[in-house]
Amino acid sequence: SGVIVELIRPIIDPDGRMATYEIQYIVRKTAHFMEFFVFGASLTAISFLIGKKIFTPWIFMPMFLTLAAAVADEYVQSFTGRTSLVSDIVIDFSGGMSGILIAVVIYAIIMAINKKKQKNY
Repeated sequence: SGVIVELIRPIIDPDGRMATYEIQYIVRKTAHFMEFFVFGASLTAISFLIGKKIFTPWIFMPMFLTLAAAVADEYVQSFTGRTSLVSDIVIDFSGGMSGILIAVVIYAIIMAINKKKQKNY
């Protein structure tokens, strides 16, 4: 994360007022958010392929798995001497839910376009 910190420092802290550890904190939390964003979106895409409909019980599986992964991640950290925080679960789950939301919106748009195409034939 040191390389990333130096790459983004001019963008988020052009005046150099933030300490390195503050920028590292932002980088780490953003990385976790994005990791779970991709995880949630991927699980949602898979659930659509399996469930074939947008509002079936399948949509709840990505939500549950994302939350379970966030909780498990923090639980494992408690055994490695690292701090396990509820706020980290919230960040991870928020990333996952954001990914799920974006995947649902994209899926709904694709379905609307396909429906419109079928109607025009």
